[in-house]
Amino acid sequence: MPRLLSVLIVEDHPDSAMSLAVLLSLFGYKVQTARDGNEAEQCVRLDPPHVLLMDIGLPGEDGYAVAKRLRSIMGRKPLLVALTGFGQDKDIQRSRNEGFDHHLLKPADPRELVSLLETFRDERGECSLNKGGPSSARTVIDDPRERQAVDYRSGQGFACHPGAACRPSEPRLLPPED
Repeated sequence: MPRLLSVLIVEDHPDSAMSLAVLLSLFGYKVQTARDGNEAEQCVRLDPPHVLLMDIGLPGEDGYAVAKRLRSIMGRKPLLVALTGFGQDKDIQRSRNEGFDHHLLKPADPRELVSLLETFRDERGECSLNKGGPSSARTVIDDPRERQAVDYRSGQGFACHPGAACRPSEPRLLPPED
């Protein structure tokens, strides 16, 4: 049986990382987040993802250098997507030259991002929990240390916490819907 398509979001802005992680988890992807290259390396060593969503303007080491380092560690080629505020022609060309498969400008259109992931998933023969669209009922978020589910109708359960696979953190609860 194919395993879940896993995504590592490397983003230094916690709110951006968490909202993207929640969105992707609604579509059934296994999601991890990291704030910088060192956290991303820890995540890759624990559980190598199929997809790297990489911010280019990271603190310290930029996204180009982080991506190159992570690819050398992984031993297989993940789908590498630049998710960045840098959108000039020279930025897009540099992404291509640095080995990125796609270059998306922030904020990325969720439909475009999910379509890209689903195409990659279909080509690889991997699976997502909710093929075809988000679930309003239950979504599973996996990481190497925990497996929990969220009931989005009641707002009870685990939503997402940045860097879950890399460092301990308290889960955040979703507020009940009105």
